[in-house]
Amino acid sequence: MAVGAHALAKKKAIVSRLSSIEELAGMNILCSDKTGTLTKNELTIKQPRLCAGYTNEDIHLFASLASKREEGAGQEAIDKCIVTSSIEKFGFDFSIYEEEDFIPFDPRIKRVEATVRNTKTGETFKCAKGAPQIVLAMTSDESLYGEVSAWVEELASGGYRTLGVAKSTKPDEWDMIGLIPLYDPPRDDTAETIQKAIHMQVKVKMITGD
Repeated sequence: MAVGAHALAKKKAIVSRLSSIEELAGMNILCSDKTGTLTKNELTIKQPRLCAGYTNEDIHLFASLASKREEGAGQEAIDKCIVTSSIEKFGFDFSIYEEEDFIPFDPRIKRVEATVRNTKTGETFKCAKGAPQIVLAMTSDESLYGEVSAWVEELASGGYRTLGVAKSTKPDEWDMIGLIPLYDPPRDDTAETIQKAIHMQVKVKMITGD
């Protein structure tokens, strides 16, 4: 095991417990985190899928209003990506929007919801973003179910994570705006690493919150 530790040290791997080398030799399943491990953790927004009557600008605006826009430790990577993209593409002035209430992401409800007032027009509305199936279920337009579900399947097959975006101007009445596809490219060595594991008869399982 000491020889093994020495060999691993040459590969810049530190062994803190010698018995782990023996345990590693008997491994047949490798569970790996996705973000930042298999991928580069460099989120980008691809072309949104829009419901009838809405524009690319609309979905960026309402997704941004349902995000934490202040930079810092409390801002999620997804929120930073969406807000940065919105400002760069459309130059939104978020100072005219007053946040009256904000419900952060909760794994139980799988969405973010914000109540916002436009200080210029006086209009108050809600906006939400989250898991597509959850956001879609908030709407009453059943005619969208087939189309949106097909979009989700299409984007998932291309390796995209998708967020559903919706808005509400009346109590308990939500309108689906569309889907935002997020892409986090794989690391340059990911394919080679997985192929090596498979060659060693180790099954690779990706653990992700997507």
